[in-house]
Amino acid sequence: MTERLYEIVPAQPEDAYAIQIVRAEGWYEQYGSLPGIDAAWIDGQISRIKSAASVGKRAKAIAESSNPDARDFCRVARLALGNKIVGFVDARKLDDGGQEVHSIHIADGYRGQGIGQALMDAAHMWFDPRQPAFLDVAQGNHRAQAFYKRKSNKYTPAGYIYNFEQLGMMRMERRAHA
Repeated sequence: MTERLYEIVPAQPEDAYAIQIVRAEGWYEQYGSLPGIDAAWIDGQISRIKSAASVGKRAKAIAESSNPDARDFCRVARLALGNKIVGFVDARKLDDGGQEVHSIHIADGYRGQGIGQALMDAAHMWFDPRQPAFLDVAQGNHRAQAFYKRKSNKYTPAGYIYNFEQLGMMRMERRAHA
């Protein structure tokens, strides 16, 4: 059996900046070739994500997620050597009983190694299996959609489409399991 080069652990408030960097770095790859998306718009999103206000908001949410009754969940994939964060997932339990995978990102160079699936599995284990879950994904991000549709994740298109500024988005659902 091979040893994992990373571990999935609860995020700490001091991880907020590294999480925002992983999130920002994927924007060009994930959205840069989509219709209607230009580099200036992506640059603006990246500046917002990396801003002190955004990092502070993320750190506060992470701190609150350590409460046993928390409605927010954040896990990171941390390299065993060097302690570098190479991915993260954050999820939420909503007041109406719904559950959302809010975001999941893996750093360039670390995709295809099972990190994304390990992070999704962690979120799914935190969710109540008796309640449905959802996530939103860019309509043109077919790679991410295929990942969410995998047998291990079980998300299907929900038929809800909307725009986040210039980015066309679609909702995917995971049915509740008895």
